[in-house]
Amino acid sequence: MLLSDTGEIRRLQNSAQREQMERTLDAIDGGAPRRPGGDALRECAQETGRQYSNWAELLRCLDSRKPPAECVNLATAYRTSVYIETAVIWRTSVAMQKAAGGDMEGLRQASAELTAMRNDPRIRQTLDAAEGDAQAQLRALRDNYDLQGTVVPDL
Repeated sequence: MLLSDTGEIRRLQNSAQREQMERTLDAIDGGAPRRPGGDALRECAQETGRQYSNWAELLRCLDSRKPPAECVNLATAYRTSVYIETAVIWRTSVAMQKAAGGDMEGLRQASAELTAMRNDPRIRQTLDAAEGDAQAQLRALRDNYDLQGTVVPDL
């Protein structure tokens, strides 16, 4: 009895979640009927995939060039920052591909993965530390060559 009740609760919960997701997607799309995994999710998955490809290409470019000796620390710090950002985009892209599949299990998995990423302070801390290190290396390079009038951009 308990197992059949649990199964019924899950069936109703899945149905309610599916209906809520459909209503949410309808609202996003201006009322056009949609289903989970429809065009909006596919477009988002495609966009995150495109972003990942761009960042991966930037990494390949950084790896294909040897920096001058004076810039090795800066290049290493900057590459680390780009690598971490690329890894986060990859995780997001994989989750969005699951969501775009159109089934509730994929949506649940994507939601769980994205929520875990959002709630993990280490991700932001790691990104901030890497970007801070790259910024510090750029400032050190500027100061070493007495380029005081040079504006150091935010990385």
